Amino acid sequence: MNQNNSTIVLALGDGDNGFVYSFQGPIDLTGATLTYVVEYDAGAAAEASTEGGNPNVAFQAWDSMGGAQWWECASWGIIADQDTTYSCSGFTVKAADSQSSANVRLFIGAKAGTATIKSATLQLAQ
Repeated sequence: MNQNNSTIVLALGDGDNGFVYSFQGPIDLTGATLTYVVEYDAGAAAEASTEGGNPNVAFQAWDSMGGAQWWECASWGIIADQDTTYSCSGFTVKAADSQSSANVRLFIGAKAGTATIKSATLQLAQ
């Protein structure tokens, strides 16, 4: 993974690919909206597959207390050389105190190429 002041680039491989961010508590992600803008190269688009019924892109969330959500806001589309926006607001995880955390992940199912995160925003529920 490479990071500069404006983007993060992830080299995709056979492992469990994705971007993870951990929020130290207290924080409540219930009703929050997380949005990523991602650009894939041709290698990632060529390796995208729906085999096994798993999505190519999905949000995942979990907290340090054992609460978890998997495959929220799933998408099967990976298109090369253009910005793609993924947004999800189906989270219910929270971190009650400073000793706990809430985590969100953008899962990417392609096994080759690169994914570039151009922006990520989190809007907490009011």
